[in-house]
Amino acid sequence: PQPPRPHPKSETYQIKNINWFDGSIKKTRKSPILVQNANGPCPLVALVNALTLSSPASVTSNLVEMLRTREQISISLLLQAIIDELVSSDRTGSNVPLPDISDLFGFLQGLQTGMNVNPRFIPSPEFVEAHQRNSPGTQMPGTFEETRDLKLYSTFSVPLIHGWLPPQDDPAYDAFTRQGSSYDEVQSLLFREEELEEK
Repeated sequence: PQPPRPHPKSETYQIKNINWFDGSIKKTRKSPILVQNANGPCPLVALVNALTLSSPASVTSNLVEMLRTREQISISLLLQAIIDELVSSDRTGSNVPLPDISDLFGFLQGLQTGMNVNPRFIPSPEFVEAHQRNSPGTQMPGTFEETRDLKLYSTFSVPLIHGWLPPQDDPAYDAFTRQGSSYDEVQSLLFREEELEEK
């Protein structure tokens, strides 16, 4: 049996400073990252690390500075730092409205245990068209159905992609196109198959 998870308000994350090569400035940088404190879902760790590693070296980031000065951080202080980072930075475009802060805070708290996403195995026609227009000749990344969680996550301008796409010449591609273009649709098909087998 797994040990019980600590109460969310008392949970802490360890911080580690890493050296990494930043291709945009062609230099090695030192940045703080969160370390996952238990096996399991880690979208909060991934989001924070994406935010710290994508902060330009020339810009002072409140989140990076807060992490840089600590060896560990409580969940409540971390969530406040993430929201402060969003409000005080250029993470969103000037024409993108911020979501309700209480909704955002609730979403961030939930990232400790997972995130509600529905991967698409077949990209939407709109996405295919936009990808071919903006990135011709490159591998198309996997996309997700638009969920409440994904809308809140997109506030941070950190792309979320997956690689569960069959090649277009694979028979699975045609099958997904006909019946199950997303994870939820495939689960529904499997559930209906079980019902039919029981009958």
